[in-house]
Amino acid sequence: MGSKLSVNAHDSSHSTNRKRPILANAFKHGNNSFDKRPNDKISVDKRSIEKSSGEKRCSAPISRLNSIKDGEPRLSAGSSTADTSLLCFNTFQKGQEDRMNANHFALKVLFDGNMLDTVKDNIDFHSSSVQVLDIGCGSGSWIMDMATEYPSAQFTGIDQVALFPHDIRPANVLFQKRDVLLGLDFEDNTFDFVQMRLFSLAFTRTQWAESLKEAYRVTKPGGYIQLLEVQIRDPGDEVVHTFVEKVCCLMESNDQDPEVCKKLSAVVSEAGYEPLEDIKRVINLQTHVLKTELMYIIDISIESCKRLMFEVYDIESEEAFQELKRIYVESRMDSSESAFHCCVGRKPFS
Repeated sequence: MGSKLSVNAHDSSHSTNRKRPILANAFKHGNNSFDKRPNDKISVDKRSIEKSSGEKRCSAPISRLNSIKDGEPRLSAGSSTADTSLLCFNTFQKGQEDRMNANHFALKVLFDGNMLDTVKDNIDFHSSSVQVLDIGCGSGSWIMDMATEYPSAQFTGIDQVALFPHDIRPANVLFQKRDVLLGLDFEDNTFDFVQMRLFSLAFTRTQWAESLKEAYRVTKPGGYIQLLEVQIRDPGDEVVHTFVEKVCCLMESNDQDPEVCKKLSAVVSEAGYEPLEDIKRVINLQTHVLKTELMYIIDISIESCKRLMFEVYDIESEEAFQELKRIYVESRMDSSESAFHCCVGRKPFS
């Protein structure tokens, strides 16, 4: 099979027009506020945000950001870094399952399916012997979508937080509450296909290596892994640039890699896989058919990143946060884009 490595497919809006009916049924959030711009611009002086665009407010790993009240679940990627990892998303906040489900269907449309061509062309998902593992399955939307489409294959989804369905799910799906960084309770060479996606804000550089080592162990010889990550450094105006650089600075302080999305082929190669396909897709937030869905996801994501926003902008009130969020969302909508990178690797037969 010929290699498709480093294919840069800058997607245009017309390429997903035929997929729109999927989204029309998938997004029932009832808020179309991003479909059209308000007539009145936000009457806030953006200089309070823009003035620090050149600052590098890096320090030791954030402690106040990671402070957890008694009884509040710990959300870190692994127990060894519970007090220092960048806790960006509050998994238990209202709307997070909607965000995950919206994200799934948007990514499915963006990449023309749930897997890249290399996987589609080389695994017979209609076979009852095929085993699939989704590491970090979240709400379970990807794995249930796949299991419904391929009822003969067997699917396992794991996550350290049990947001996935416990009762209503396809018969060929098993969900388990597990943390890949603590080791997987599966035999060597178990799975034909392993997926991991959207871990940029969860893993340190060391944890990327640890998780891929475990994924490699449970992948069958000749089996495949698929990684998908969002681009952190999105282009945009000064407001977007300021926020992005502050987030990247904090990630570096916590030994997280803001550029990991561009290194997925190297990541799978270092784990022992042979990288075969690497694709980038871009959603222009002014023109792309998915712009409404992405703005919806961005809005919920910023709400769930409240502790991060309070930290990087040194704000203390809910009113200040909501004002800042409005400015940021408007700037993304007016000037930015959202990019995603997807890579497939194969475990050698020997």
